[in-house]
Amino acid sequence: MYKMIIVDDEPATRQGIRTALNWSLFDIQIAGEASNGLEGLELVERVHPDILICDIRMPKMDGISLVTELQSRYPGIQVLFLSGYSDREYMKNAIRLDAVDYIFKPFELDELTAAVKKARDRCRDLRQNSDSFVDAAALELIKYSDSQGPGGGVNLQNLPIDPEGYFISVVIRVGSSHGFQTGPKDPTVDLFDTPMVVKRYFRSFRQEAEQIFGNKFVISQVNNGYILHGNVAWETLLDDQMTQSLSRFLHLMDSSQAAISVGVSGRVAGIENLKTSYLQARRAALSAFLTGYGRVIFHTSLSSKPFVPAEDLENSFYQGLNGSNTAASIDFLDNYITYMSSCSPDDIPRIKDELAAIALRLHQKLKGKGDISSSYVTEIVNSALEISNIKRYIMQILEQHLEEINNLDNKGRIIFEAERYIIDNLDQELSIKNIAEHVFITPTYLCYLYKKNTGRTINQFILDVRMKKAKMMILETNLRIRDIAGQLGYSNQNYFTKIFTDYYGVNPSTFRNKSL
Repeated sequence: MYKMIIVDDEPATRQGIRTALNWSLFDIQIAGEASNGLEGLELVERVHPDILICDIRMPKMDGISLVTELQSRYPGIQVLFLSGYSDREYMKNAIRLDAVDYIFKPFELDELTAAVKKARDRCRDLRQNSDSFVDAAALELIKYSDSQGPGGGVNLQNLPIDPEGYFISVVIRVGSSHGFQTGPKDPTVDLFDTPMVVKRYFRSFRQEAEQIFGNKFVISQVNNGYILHGNVAWETLLDDQMTQSLSRFLHLMDSSQAAISVGVSGRVAGIENLKTSYLQARRAALSAFLTGYGRVIFHTSLSSKPFVPAEDLENSFYQGLNGSNTAASIDFLDNYITYMSSCSPDDIPRIKDELAAIALRLHQKLKGKGDISSSYVTEIVNSALEISNIKRYIMQILEQHLEEINNLDNKGRIIFEAERYIIDNLDQELSIKNIAEHVFITPTYLCYLYKKNTGRTINQFILDVRMKKAKMMILETNLRIRDIAGQLGYSNQNYFTKIFTDYYGVNPSTFRNKSL
């Protein structure tokens, strides 16, 4: 008997599906219903269904978000999408998620029956075909571990692993490296079909796994990569040697086509703990959004620092974009995104929300683009493989904004270039003469122009930038005070300490200790 659940916010639709047929004749049991995506997520975790009938548009969590979340945690579920919206973007997402079918409301009974039979047959093939079983074993063992006992048709005797031995889990994520698109994609064009590429390279990854784990492993493919559980000896070190071995996975695909991250769990004892090790490896692989693809990432190396949105974003960033302090605003943004990259991968959704909000606010500053929708920006941000892609996107918007400002006032360009030179050369002994030469004006005119347009002196700007940078380095690094002073252009530590104390009212060491 195959378990099926229905997730739809319309009670009439749920009742119609539930009562449409005698599902037991199809070897199917209706195991539960939910009215939104969050309830559906809880229901899946509770009953472990084989088939999910899911509406596209629902409150709290839509169908696409629900299935995306489920496929990384329960990739074996067969999905049927329901929708009253004939939208090409939804159709593209359904295809990307390898849905069994996409049915428009109101649907015919024959159409629903055929789709459910197709999903059931996929489940049956997975259980009955021995090769498919072995290929799906890594997925099934996660369910086995989660239920603390046999389930999903798992027969441990058919697997090459030692169920009582020690394991590590490896999650390999595959994404397109064709470049970051700064506009919604045309759903009819897909140069990189990730599920197809993952399927094509499955044998290559399995052969490479044999070189690393011998025969003591199982590996399964999912739409965007692979999940592997391998036996390791107790004394195996998760060190540089293991990194070198697992790095082989990074080179199996053409780097010009595919971006790969390899997430590795800690060591666990027995298959009953594979759900834990899988989640660790998945968390590590997901962190590639922050650290960059093309590397092996161990769960033990992940940051636990929570992301805290900047309180001074308005004053330090947005207000400077009116042309009076644009270089400092860009420097603030650069440091802010660097800080985001150092945070816990658990906060990636919050980080993406913050970046999307910044991008939307910047779009609204552009002439003729103030009416851009938040869904447009959110799609661009969510499609990015890495945070560096989003940074480039935001910088492109900033460049457009600066061009608009500078087209109105050439003096704004001089001020911007002067500030940019200062920020890029904080470790040097900055002088008005050198800065003026960089922007091709006299020192006297530079001082006059800067004061007239910003209301402060250029030396005050240099001091502000250095002190803000010093504050960040003291709070967020373990560098010695004298090293911080040197990186900010102060050859004398005592002089730096005096300047910092005058600026903040406390010396650097005390400032650091009070902030621990």
